[in-house]
Amino acid sequence: DGARLDIAVEEFWGYQGRRSFFDVRVFNPLTPTYRGQSLASCYKRNEEDKKRKYDERVREVEHGCFAPLVFSAAGGFAPIAGAFIKRLALLHAERLGKQYNTLLYFLRCEISFSLIKSTIRCLRGSRSSYSSPPSQPCLEDMSRIISDARLSI
Repeated sequence: DGARLDIAVEEFWGYQGRRSFFDVRVFNPLTPTYRGQSLASCYKRNEEDKKRKYDERVREVEHGCFAPLVFSAAGGFAPIAGAFIKRLALLHAERLGKQYNTLLYFLRCEISFSLIKSTIRCLRGSRSSYSSPPSQPCLEDMSRIISDARLSI
């Protein structure tokens, strides 16, 4: 059916001989599509959309397990993506002999900053003289970004 998944990993969740498949989605919680919805419902909606597209095919055809990795452009992530990050930190901690909480913090920061950096590049736009300046975010949008990125001011 032409569907392609972003990541395939052997025995990621600890199941012997079983492959895990992941598909990544980054969404912008400030778009009109998500206005009036809580961040939790935005994440859930995107996770369910990915599951609807890939879950059955992965189980039936690939005989593996599927997990959607949903992130927001503001640096936050859905519960399943959070579990993925925790598992990744645990595997790296065991392999490298490092502390789990240090690696977890590092991974969360790296992912959040990568998402925010990409968003800033998109917002900044072209540097040509023909481009129009991006629209100014409103106060409600900024508080939503701060909440999603888990920042404290």
